Amino acid sequence: MRHYRAIIAGLVMMTMFGLISISSEDSAASASPRSAVVIPSLQGSLQDYPLASWLFNRFSSRLSLTSEQKEEIKSILVAEIPVVQPLIKKLRENRQDILTATQDGHFDASRVRPIAKRQGAILAELIVIKEQVKSEIYAVLTPEQQEQLQEVISSLEDTVRKWLKQ
Repeated sequence: MRHYRAIIAGLVMMTMFGLISISSEDSAASASPRSAVVIPSLQGSLQDYPLASWLFNRFSSRLSLTSEQKEEIKSILVAEIPVVQPLIKKLRENRQDILTATQDGHFDASRVRPIAKRQGAILAELIVIKEQVKSEIYAVLTPEQQEQLQEVISSLEDTVRKWLKQ
């Protein structure tokens, strides 16, 4: 159970840093204009990821980032998109495989276990990427901003812990 919580917390943290777009590529095409908000201050690849854009702008404001810091952090995040996107696609594919393998309430551990192992390996890779990106972002921040970010992360982790206990 602790492993599961760590995975969820890791995914939440990756989302916080704008590495994951919650909506799938398929649903993005059918999304209403209201759900596909594009933040004008983010030109380039992050603009294609509404959640990432929103989080980036929120953290930029909360940490009072300078223009130079914003550009450097944006370039860090954008550089990871081509690495993370295929992993997210694999997660979606594996999720579909799980749904197919357990359709109509059928369960066969010999079919589910390999899919779960693939999912675990992908999540492990995403967690490593998330920590690398976090390290790169911390290097851009002042000590005061690092402290503020740690407070925000701690608050988010507390929220996730509360959700998982319910």
